[in-house]
Amino acid sequence: MYQTTVPNNKGWSFKLMTAENRKRKDSTFPVCLVLNFCGQRKLVTLDISARPGQWSVDFERFITTASKAHPDALKCNAYLNSLAADLEETVSDFTKRKIPFTNMMIIECLFVERKTTKLKSYIQQFMEQLEKQERFGHARTFSELLYYLGRFDKSLDKKLFADINYDYVKKFVQHQLKNGRKKGGISVNVRSLRTILNSAIQDNVGSPETYPFSNRYGTMTGKKIFSVDKELKTKTRKRFIPKKYLLQFYNFDFKIPAHQRTQHLFFFSFFCGGINFVDMATLKNTDILNGYTKEGVEQKYFIYERDKTHESIEIALNKDIEKQIAFLKEHFLCMEGYLLPVVTVSNCGKVLYEHIIEKRKKFNKYLKKMAKIMEFPEGLEGLSTYFARHSFAMTLFNKTKSIDIVSAGLHHASTETTKIYLEGFGKDEIAEMTDGLLVS
Repeated sequence: MYQTTVPNNKGWSFKLMTAENRKRKDSTFPVCLVLNFCGQRKLVTLDISARPGQWSVDFERFITTASKAHPDALKCNAYLNSLAADLEETVSDFTKRKIPFTNMMIIECLFVERKTTKLKSYIQQFMEQLEKQERFGHARTFSELLYYLGRFDKSLDKKLFADINYDYVKKFVQHQLKNGRKKGGISVNVRSLRTILNSAIQDNVGSPETYPFSNRYGTMTGKKIFSVDKELKTKTRKRFIPKKYLLQFYNFDFKIPAHQRTQHLFFFSFFCGGINFVDMATLKNTDILNGYTKEGVEQKYFIYERDKTHESIEIALNKDIEKQIAFLKEHFLCMEGYLLPVVTVSNCGKVLYEHIIEKRKKFNKYLKKMAKIMEFPEGLEGLSTYFARHSFAMTLFNKTKSIDIVSAGLHHASTETTKIYLEGFGKDEIAEMTDGLLVS
């Protein structure tokens, strides 16, 4: 009944025993699991112990019939039976998948918190931590990763980190391409997967041996490396509005109130350096503060925390920004405390974030309808919130010819990031933009 069975795996075995040389203060001896793989032993001390005469060396279980039997002998044996079964299943799983394993990998699967040993559970845990930090946008990217991984891999629940190698990532990418996804979206998913694998390795639950992206963690020589930049290289379409159409958009007399609100929210974002829709939506009246310029002139400004990076950003209120705020407050009802008419619920946290995301979807739909009304040319019919930031960058660059100034306006940590916004534009495109910002 208590016989330990050993999986059919050459060179591997395990044993349950009491550590006679580790006598505790209460005169008990801890029960230990001893793993033996190719002559290498690893001992794991369990959270149960036995007194002399309570343990059967032959059966490797607690004796249940002795007069001084352990009071929880049956319960302890049930736990040991379960542990032995899990152990056998783990090794069998490694063997079937032809995954090279070590004693430590087995221990991690059994004794490290279960949800951290498998890919799907780890991603879910990672998302939970982000949401606790109220980084809902960041968490959303990993939710999307889970969605597409689930569509690709029907046995995702069982996948260990050791399963995620070059071939797995390659097949994941090919599956998405076959189903019509664009390289840009796939690239985001793969980069998110890379982040997860990096984090798992740092948490000592990942698999450096099968790490597919570089030799940063890998120890196998000559293995294949998946390069996101090479495998998913694509030329990103620049989402900016030339000056001619920006002026048309700015001065267009929309008749529908929803379009008017969308118009002024878009240009609020534009004049604020392309502030993210989520960040814009959550601005409060109390965020506007009174300050002074270097010359001692009174200057209103507001400070917000970027949802994407959690960086504090300070924006000075010029007349263009104040004009958008004034129009929106005069013609539309704002929820109590909010600066702009976007949020329409009194919730907070994740519920509020999801509410704003739905508002953003409607906002982008309105923008596309408005582009048709204004008869924008091909390339601008897909108008969205992203155009505000890219258009601001190009307009400011055209006026100043300074990447440093544009970088400061976009609040980039490095001008290298700014260059990505500006690269790829031909002289004819830039020529369309006259000197000066949209409104001086």
